[in-house]
Amino acid sequence: MVVIGAGQSALESAALLKEAGAGVEVLARRPVRFLRRSTWLHSLGPVSNLLYASSDVGPAGVSRVAAAPALYRHFAARPQRVARASDAARRIRLAG
Repeated sequence: MVVIGAGQSALESAALLKEAGAGVEVLARRPVRFLRRSTWLHSLGPVSNLLYASSDVGPAGVSRVAAAPALYRHFAARPQRVARASDAARRIRLAG
């Protein structure tokens, strides 16, 4: 399967296709650039392991929640609303 584009939708589609078992290639006219991660937070040794899950998706702390969706589902309704509201303000975006 070929996905054409370098935007968020193209990359999400490629990820979903890959998760579904398809062989995926992403074709783009320009390099895909992600936001840079905080190098100093990632160089704190054991503390970094507490802040970031191995998937390293999202900012410090949020990375742990993103790696454990079952934990998020078990939150009460109010904390879920607060988490969704704060997530909208700091969504992970592609640079450029």
